[in-house]
Amino acid sequence: MAVWFAATEVLAAVAASVASDALVAAAGAAARVALDLVVLSAGFVAGMADNTRLVASLVVMD
Repeated sequence: MAVWFAATEVLAAVAASVASDALVAAAGAAARVALDLVVLSAGFVAGMADNTRLVASLVVMD
């Protein structure tokens, strides 16, 4: 009976470790996606600012 309890404790520890690793991996993936969105948004805003400056310079030239 003691062997059974020890085996279940080992299995529970392994399951907890696997679940923990999966949560860490999921959190890391979510953080990478969020960072990519921030970088893409910053690039979009910078591009829009460049377009605005270009249009403004064309309007001034006319």
